[in-house]
Amino acid sequence: MTVLVVDDRADIRGVVHRNLASAGYTVLTAATGADALIAAAGHPDPVDLLLTALNMPGLSGDDTAARFRVLHPHIRVLLMSGYALLAGPIQRIHPVLDKPFTRTALLTAVTAALNNPPGDDPPPVPPTSRCRT
Repeated sequence: MTVLVVDDRADIRGVVHRNLASAGYTVLTAATGADALIAAAGHPDPVDLLLTALNMPGLSGDDTAARFRVLHPHIRVLLMSGYALLAGPIQRIHPVLDKPFTRTALLTAVTAALNNPPGDDPPPVPPTSRCRT
Protein backbone atom coordinates (compact mmCIF):
# COMPACT_ATOMS: atom_id res chain seq x y z
CA MET A 1 0.00 0.00 0.00
CA THR A 2 1.29 3.45 -0.92
CA VAL A 3 0.65 6.49 1.28
CA LEU A 4 1.39 10.02 0.11
CA VAL A 5 2.14 12.29 3.09
CA VAL A 6 1.72 16.02 2.52
CA ASP A 7 2.73 18.55 5.17
CA ASP A 8 4.55 21.85 4.92
CA ARG A 9 6.59 20.96 8.02
CA ALA A 10 9.59 18.75 7.27
CA ASP A 11 9.74 17.44 10.84
CA ILE A 12 6.17 16.13 10.66
CA ARG A 13 6.73 14.61 7.21
CA GLY A 14 9.82 12.86 8.55
CA VAL A 15 8.14 11.42 11.65
CA VAL A 16 5.09 10.24 9.70
CA HIS A 17 7.30 8.76 6.97
CA ARG A 18 9.40 6.80 9.49
CA ASN A 19 6.35 5.48 11.33
CA LEU A 20 4.54 4.38 8.18
CA ALA A 21 7.62 2.92 6.50
CA SER A 22 8.47 0.90 9.62
CA ALA A 23 4.92 -0.49 9.48
CA GLY A 24 5.51 -1.73 5.92
CA TYR A 25 3.91 1.04 3.84
CA THR A 26 5.48 2.56 0.75
CA VAL A 27 5.64 6.26 1.61
CA LEU A 28 5.92 9.28 -0.65
CA THR A 29 6.25 12.77 0.81
CA ALA A 30 5.56 16.28 -0.42
CA ALA A 31 5.74 19.73 1.16
CA THR A 32 2.82 21.20 -0.78
CA GLY A 33 -0.36 20.09 -2.50
CA ALA A 34 1.13 20.95 -5.89
CA ASP A 35 4.24 18.87 -5.12
CA ALA A 36 1.96 16.00 -4.05
CA LEU A 37 0.22 15.96 -7.42
CA ILE A 38 3.62 15.83 -9.14
CA ALA A 39 4.88 13.06 -6.81
CA ALA A 40 1.80 10.94 -7.47
CA ALA A 41 2.08 11.44 -11.22
CA GLY A 42 5.72 10.34 -11.17
CA HIS A 43 5.16 7.24 -9.02
CA PRO A 44 4.77 4.00 -10.98
CA ASP A 45 2.09 2.56 -8.68
CA PRO A 46 -1.24 4.07 -7.62
CA VAL A 47 -1.39 6.02 -4.38
CA ASP A 48 -3.81 4.30 -2.01
CA LEU A 49 -4.04 7.00 0.66
CA LEU A 50 -3.53 10.75 0.65
CA LEU A 51 -2.54 11.77 4.19
CA THR A 52 -2.41 15.54 4.15
CA ALA A 53 -2.24 18.42 6.56
CA LEU A 54 -5.43 20.46 6.57
CA ASN A 55 -3.82 23.90 6.89
CA MET A 56 -0.91 24.57 4.52
CA PRO A 57 0.31 27.49 2.42
CA GLY A 58 -0.93 27.33 -1.16
CA LEU A 59 -3.35 24.45 -1.61
CA SER A 60 -5.02 23.51 1.65
CA GLY A 61 -5.48 19.85 2.53
CA ASP A 62 -9.10 19.85 1.43
CA ASP A 63 -8.18 21.56 -1.87
CA THR A 64 -5.40 19.03 -2.41
CA ALA A 65 -7.85 16.19 -1.73
CA ALA A 66 -10.39 17.65 -4.14
CA ARG A 67 -7.79 17.86 -6.93
CA PHE A 68 -6.64 14.31 -6.24
CA ARG A 69 -10.21 13.02 -6.39
CA VAL A 70 -10.62 14.52 -9.88
CA LEU A 71 -7.52 12.67 -11.11
CA HIS A 72 -7.79 9.61 -8.86
CA PRO A 73 -11.47 9.11 -7.92
CA HIS A 74 -10.73 6.02 -5.81
CA ILE A 75 -8.07 7.53 -3.57
CA ARG A 76 -8.72 7.42 0.15
CA VAL A 77 -8.12 10.63 2.11
CA LEU A 78 -7.11 11.27 5.71
CA LEU A 79 -6.54 14.83 6.92
CA MET A 80 -4.33 15.74 9.86
CA SER A 81 -4.54 18.98 11.76
CA GLY A 82 -3.55 20.70 14.96
CA TYR A 83 -6.88 22.49 14.57
CA ALA A 84 -9.12 19.46 13.99
CA LEU A 85 -11.78 20.69 16.38
CA LEU A 86 -12.18 23.72 14.12
CA ALA A 87 -12.37 21.60 10.96
CA GLY A 88 -16.18 21.78 10.96
CA PRO A 89 -17.79 20.43 7.80
CA ILE A 90 -14.50 19.10 6.42
CA GLN A 91 -14.58 16.36 9.05
CA ARG A 92 -17.88 15.14 7.63
CA ILE A 93 -16.22 14.67 4.23
CA HIS A 94 -12.88 13.21 5.36
CA PRO A 95 -11.71 12.09 8.78
CA VAL A 96 -9.26 14.34 10.60
CA LEU A 97 -6.45 13.01 12.76
CA ASP A 98 -5.59 15.43 15.57
CA LYS A 99 -1.98 16.59 15.82
CA PRO A 100 -0.06 15.76 17.86
CA PHE A 101 -0.70 12.05 17.55
CA THR A 102 0.98 8.89 18.72
CA ARG A 103 2.36 6.20 16.42
CA THR A 104 -0.56 3.99 17.45
CA ALA A 105 -3.13 6.69 16.63
CA LEU A 106 -1.48 7.30 13.25
CA LEU A 107 -1.42 3.62 12.31
CA THR A 108 -4.99 3.09 13.53
CA ALA A 109 -6.27 6.01 11.44
CA VAL A 110 -4.32 4.93 8.35
CA THR A 111 -5.54 1.34 8.68
CA ALA A 112 -9.15 2.50 9.09
CA ALA A 113 -8.90 4.68 5.98
CA LEU A 114 -7.27 1.94 3.90
CA ASN A 115 -9.82 -0.66 4.99
CA ASN A 116 -12.60 1.37 3.40
CA PRO A 117 -13.54 0.36 -0.17
CA PRO A 118 -11.87 2.60 -2.78
CA GLY A 119 -14.00 5.60 -3.71
CA ASP A 120 -15.93 5.60 -0.43
CA ASP A 121 -15.29 8.37 2.01
CA PRO A 122 -13.25 7.01 4.89
CA PRO A 123 -15.06 6.61 8.20
CA PRO A 124 -14.47 9.20 10.89
CA VAL A 125 -11.45 8.48 13.05
CA PRO A 126 -12.76 6.96 16.29
CA PRO A 127 -12.22 9.27 19.28
CA THR A 128 -10.28 6.53 21.07
CA SER A 129 -7.57 6.66 18.39
CA ARG A 130 -7.01 10.38 18.82
CA CYS A 131 -4.38 11.51 21.23
CA ARG A 132 -3.73 14.94 22.68
CA THR A 133 -0.56 15.39 24.66
